Amino acid sequence: MFSIANYFRKNLPTSTNLVKISKNLNIEDSTECVRREWKKQLEKKNPSLAYALFNAFKGYTILTIIFMGFLQNAYAISPIYVKFLIDYLEDDDADTWVGVV
Repeated sequence: MFSIANYFRKNLPTSTNLVKISKNLNIEDSTECVRREWKKQLEKKNPSLAYALFNAFKGYTILTIIFMGFLQNAYAISPIYVKFLIDYLEDDDADTWVGVV
């Protein structure tokens, strides 16, 4: 770790002496995609940056919305499940299916 710091103290970082960025961390492809979508939006009567960003990152946006929706529902529903569990544990004559729910 310190050898890298010492090296860059003596030599300024440039594109030739830096470590190559992996393909999935490189944002140049993403910026090109956003620029391409923005050019499409500029051809329209009312361009929208939100639509351009959505079209550029459509797959990631949909996955994020699905996961966020699931997590928000889990936060909202968890107190109901806790109430069902408490009711089941308090009642000695409760049916088995009540504890499963």
